[in-house]
Order: sequence, then structure tokens, then C-alpha cells
Amino acid sequence: MPKREIKKIYFVDDSDDEIFMAKIFFKRQNIGPEFQAFTSLEELYDFLNNDPSFDPDTSICVLDMNLTMSKGTEGVTHIRASKIGQQLMLGISTGSEDPADRLSAKEAGADFFVGKPLDRATIEAICDSVPKLSRTGNEDEVLKIYRAI
Repeated sequence: MPKREIKKIYFVDDSDDEIFMAKIFFKRQNIGPEFQAFTSLEELYDFLNNDPSFDPDTSICVLDMNLTMSKGTEGVTHIRASKIGQQLMLGISTGSEDPADRLSAKEAGADFFVGKPLDRATIEAICDSVPKLSRTGNEDEVLKIYRAI
């Protein structure tokens, strides 16, 4: 089965601390895809609709469950309704352990549901939970992610 390397991971979180930690983890934990953060769904929507560099087949998008102005599940539903959203690998991250959050993420159309922080272990958990994703690289090597197409 052919596959494409995931080049970018987009992260939407309105917490500067969560974004800062994720940036540090990507750098220190040898995570291969490029990291790009947004502090609101509106910023993400603008990017997805207007940036010519965006490629849904080589991207993963992780939305925080509890954003200040909205819920990540609303973002998943909105993105899934678009042409781009049919191809994009989308998921929800949260610090909550509430089973209802996992259920609402699935109902919204999320491909995965993971905890925080967005570090190497969390990204490996994403790869392990989504059948179309695979990964290479032990903890001393660059983590590369691939998507079956």
C-alpha cells in the first residue's frame, strides 16, 4: 500500500503554555514533522482555506477539546464539512479524563482522541490508534509518521 510522509502537525490550543511545551517537545524529542500552532479555530480556518502550502494528505491537525471561545469538537465538525476536511487527519486532545469527551470527539468525526501534552509519546499514541498511520524511529531517532493513501 502506498504511503506519504506526514510533513506537518497543526495544533490548536489557546494556552500559551501548552503551545510552548509542544514546541519544546518537538525540538527536544526529535519529532520529525514540522510543528505549527494556532490559538483559535478562526486562525486555523483562515490558514486551511487560504495558505497554498497546506496539503491535507501530509498533515495532521490536533484541536484542544476546551478552547475559550468554542469546543474542539465544533472545529472538527466544521472542518469535516469542508472539502479539505474529508482528507485531513483530525483529532482532539485534552487534559480531561471524562469518557463523554472521547464520545463527543468520535461523534464529531475525529480520527483520534489523545491526552496532553502534545509530546512524542502522545504522537506515537496517535499513530498507534489510527490504522492509516504508521511510524518509524526509536526514541533515539527522528520520529517519522506515514499515512497510507
